[in-house]
Amino acid sequence: MTSIGADLPIDDEVHLGYFGTFYAPVRTPAVVIDLLKRTLSARPNWQKRLSVHFYGEIFPEFVADLLDAPCVVLYGLQPRDVSRIAMQNVQGLLHIGNTTDFQLPSKSAEYLASGKPVFHLSYVENDPFVAFWDKQPGLVSVSVTEGVVSEEGFDLWLNWLETLMEKKAPHWPRTTQALLLETIGRDYLRRLHLSE
Repeated sequence: MTSIGADLPIDDEVHLGYFGTFYAPVRTPAVVIDLLKRTLSARPNWQKRLSVHFYGEIFPEFVADLLDAPCVVLYGLQPRDVSRIAMQNVQGLLHIGNTTDFQLPSKSAEYLASGKPVFHLSYVENDPFVAFWDKQPGLVSVSVTEGVVSEEGFDLWLNWLETLMEKKAPHWPRTTQALLLETIGRDYLRRLHLSE
């Protein structure tokens, strides 16, 4: 399978997207896999309703665990236009923070500009992704402590998923016009003409 079809989502299914690379020790899929197992333990009937679509390079040490994980669909590294279409075809985005507080994940601007609700797993106290998101709507962030999401964080996750399943999650307006490629391109060309 190369991409999420334009006909998604269907009925009461929820399709989440993760766009990025896993590389130890900065970012690994372990907490997401645990979260999905806990989810199906709490809501067994979601097995056929929930899918998490992973786009990005998957290093060999993570492939077996992700293939064995429930609800996971792997696409690997895809062209940017394929990933962009897939991002628009899911109901929500999953963001996994870095275990460092000095590096903002490269996909952060795309996530913010997508207008999609985002569930963020935060590994550090001064999380650069949360700071970057600032007060924009659509972000739910929970802390990961010693490799585990707390019961309170897990409840937030379940509530977020239920909202998406009930089609109550708003499509957030794009308030990040300055981050869009077209805006950056126009600004770049304007600056080139000014320097002549």
